Amino acid sequence: MNTFDDILKSAGLNYEDLTSEERELYQKNVVQIRTLSIEDIEALFRQLRYAVERKLVSTPDNEEHFETNRRLKARLEVYMTFEMFVLDPKLRREEMTKQLSNIKK
Repeated sequence: MNTFDDILKSAGLNYEDLTSEERELYQKNVVQIRTLSIEDIEALFRQLRYAVERKLVSTPDNEEHFETNRRLKARLEVYMTFEMFVLDPKLRREEMTKQLSNIKK
């Protein structure tokens, strides 16, 4: 298992949950590359976020597609949160401080 698999798992997702476009990006960026840099992971999450955004926009917003839209929105939130966390050092520091304060309790 690699870091990206761990990230998916921590978000309650696995490879089977990904759309075909997300799987293609995963194969291209994670499976075929042995070592991922922070920049690679940032670029991958931007691409994944964009893929989910496109799928969400093209999926009808009605009762029949409720579950699909719910899952896409949840995945989009995970990607956006992760991307923000990786890209914003101040947010990383604040989150780390918050986590450390929870450990002390």
